Amino acid sequence: ARAVEQAREVYRLERSRFENGVGKATDLLRSRTAQLDAEARYLAARYEQRMARVHLAMARGQLNRNWEVTRP
Repeated sequence: ARAVEQAREVYRLERSRFENGVGKATDLLRSRTAQLDAEARYLAARYEQRMARVHLAMARGQLNRNWEVTRP
């Protein structure tokens, strides 16, 4: 989450610089790409974390094949 916040701030600063005529379009685009990349990595990590929890619940016998939590 911290990387996403930092990337958003860099993009905000680059956008401001560009809008004020002191920044380059390529810097703005690079910062936007970095922001989107950070957000994608964050979402992928959250997905992997949740899937690991699902697999653990299945291994413990707490989740059936219909994705319903059961208690042994």
